[in-house]
Amino acid sequence: MNPAPDAAGADLAAFEQLRRAEEAAGSLNISEVPRFVGELERVKTALVLRATAREAEPETTPPSKQPTVVEDRMLTAAEVGQKLGRSRWWVYDHAPELPRVLLPGGKFGFSERQLENWLERRKETGLDPRQELLRRRIRRSARRRP
Repeated sequence: MNPAPDAAGADLAAFEQLRRAEEAAGSLNISEVPRFVGELERVKTALVLRATAREAEPETTPPSKQPTVVEDRMLTAAEVGQKLGRSRWWVYDHAPELPRVLLPGGKFGFSERQLENWLERRKETGLDPRQELLRRRIRRSARRRP
């Protein structure tokens, strides 16, 4: 795999590491393939999050006015459940009501930063996130009943 020739300013070291990972993949034991693919998906998801984040201001902005880059990471359903005091199955069941990131293939993940912002907004309004989710669910089920 070769980096695109027009990838001006791209970090060639990253492309070299990717090439080495591709070579290593060819010599993996078949039992290690799922773990390797999972790690590739984790890296891909981190890049998608980074690419879809708000664009930074141009480099000409003085350092004092440049935005601070906030790290973000994808959380598993179990990690989200731990933050909310619920099980991972509860998180899956309530995923449409939670801040989530849609990923290719119809999958989704949870942005740690978005979840923290969501929890903070609920604290500011005095709503317990768990109570709010329960109220939403009750309203939704009431609308479904004839």
